[in-house]
Amino acid sequence: MVFSCRCIPDACMRLAFQDQTLVEIDLSRHKDHATLHYHDYHLVELLDRLIQNPNIIRVLNLDNNLLTDVTGVKLAKFIALSKTIRRLSIRNNCLGPRSCIALSLALHTSSLRTLQIGYNPIIDEWARAFTLYTMRTNVYTNERCTFNFYGDCDNRHLKFTQIVKRFTAPSMLDLLIYTHFDSEKIEVKKH
Repeated sequence: MVFSCRCIPDACMRLAFQDQTLVEIDLSRHKDHATLHYHDYHLVELLDRLIQNPNIIRVLNLDNNLLTDVTGVKLAKFIALSKTIRRLSIRNNCLGPRSCIALSLALHTSSLRTLQIGYNPIIDEWARAFTLYTMRTNVYTNERCTFNFYGDCDNRHLKFTQIVKRFTAPSMLDLLIYTHFDSEKIEVKKH
């Protein structure tokens, strides 16, 4: 019995057959091998299968790929539907504010316990703050949950988490976030 899967066709087939022994899909890539990275178009069928069968896997690792908001938004839909997903790692991709906000909204009622989203260069500070606030109000969130938006050695994540936890009036943060997002169009920054 194989609990983990490391290739897209095998994962799609096992999801199509609703294989309950499939616990983890690991499509992470070594960050130094640029030719081996997955792009959004590689994952279309897999994401569709995950959305059709959301309650099978517990761990999804997509680190070190070239995934954008196209994949990020679909992942958020999967996260919102799944009652079994516990860990999602999407570090070192090309995710932007749209992914961050979509994941934030999905986390509000998600069973996710660990989200690794660091090393995505175009996620801005407001998107991070909004996401941390959303996680703070998540009905499933507890002390065992881990959400990391920065690199492993970056202390800004701890600082942000501490700031969000200090807010005693969530309605004030709601107002700030609403005002910011209402007054500024969220766009992917091009460098």
